[in-house]
Amino acid sequence: VPSTSLYDPGVRVQDGEAEIVVPVPETLRLPSGDVAESVYLKVMNDAAVLAVNAIVEDRLVVTLRFNVQLTRHPARFVS
Repeated sequence: VPSTSLYDPGVRVQDGEAEIVVPVPETLRLPSGDVAESVYLKVMNDAAVLAVNAIVEDRLVVTLRFNVQLTRHPARFVS
């Protein structure tokens, strides 16, 4: 996927779980210094699809909907 080259992610997929570590350069940050929403959405989508593809081999997997629960604990991003 061409947009993945913008993120340079580290990816680990195992037992139906996916972990994606993304270095976040200044170009992907908002003026406030926060990570742009597009980064969160891209990583969540990729992690979901990779995790499901690790256990479902005979079907095409697509993302239809995300349910996000916000917590007080920040996501771990490497910058």
